[in-house]
Amino acid sequence: MPTVETQTSESVIQITTKTPPTHLEDRLQTGTTGTARLHVAAIEHELRMSIAGEVRFGDGDRGMYASDAGNYRMIPIGVVLPKSAEDVAHTVRVARRYGAPVFARGGGTGIPGQTVNVAVLLDFSKYMNRIEEINAEERYAWVEPGIILDELRHAGQSFLLSDFLKKEVKGYTPPQLHRKAVIHGHCHHKSLLHFESEVELLKKAGLDCEALDSGCCGMAGSFGYEEDHYETGLACGERVLLPKVRGAAANELIVADGFSCREMIRQGTDRRAMHLAQVPQMAMQEGPNGPAGAMPEARYTKLERTSAAPVGLVAGGLVAAAGIWWGMRGR
Repeated sequence: MPTVETQTSESVIQITTKTPPTHLEDRLQTGTTGTARLHVAAIEHELRMSIAGEVRFGDGDRGMYASDAGNYRMIPIGVVLPKSAEDVAHTVRVARRYGAPVFARGGGTGIPGQTVNVAVLLDFSKYMNRIEEINAEERYAWVEPGIILDELRHAGQSFLLSDFLKKEVKGYTPPQLHRKAVIHGHCHHKSLLHFESEVELLKKAGLDCEALDSGCCGMAGSFGYEEDHYETGLACGERVLLPKVRGAAANELIVADGFSCREMIRQGTDRRAMHLAQVPQMAMQEGPNGPAGAMPEARYTKLERTSAAPVGLVAGGLVAAAGIWWGMRGR
């Protein structure tokens, strides 16, 4: 197990190693100490040329990864952030060819020091952190090594509406609504959260769906509200989403679950987008033909605003608060 690094040149280091015990039943056996000389620059160069993930061998990155959630501090030889199992396998092959030890970090929450060492660190937390499958009936989950346990627990107990109706409500049949609809999925929905399940549900409800290949709406949380990003955000929206919404027939539905996406549509067009949950609501209340006329979403997407408090009530509260403060000050 490496513990100390010695710099012998700009590209070569020498580390102390310890070979694990060969007789595990002998609890007093501590392994064999040795040394290894590593050509770090060559390792870094080969990894940069051959994997899709990030390769970080700079002093700042190595220092950042020298500790985890525990009290131990050991500076790694370098850091690799793999994007796939192929990246991991290739990193191990390169490290083995140069004689470099390898260790891994998942969510970075280790306390006993198992995720710090003088070795090439594989950090799975940035890219390889997906939940591939949760099978509640057979009680197993397929996950990538960068997942954090709390995220897995949360994922097993929370659902998007479309996934919940599909997986948890046996035999669910959505109420019918027969008209065209333009569907836009927000970025996380399309990249991680099974956007296709929502489109499938809407089609089962009788909608003639056009799922847009629209990318980001451009609002992206607070991004599109910020002055420096306004033109960029608007250009994103104008690429596909906003022209498609403006070109939709007046009696078509516009469906978008993302709050930012609905806000971009509200500000950039004369239409209002509905959330998925409002579509079956419309079908149940209006029947399969839906509301007549243009802008069918009008009564379902009104912006509700909190009513302002009377001026006298606010002024009275301020006077009372000032009186209490003055009385306590005089004690």
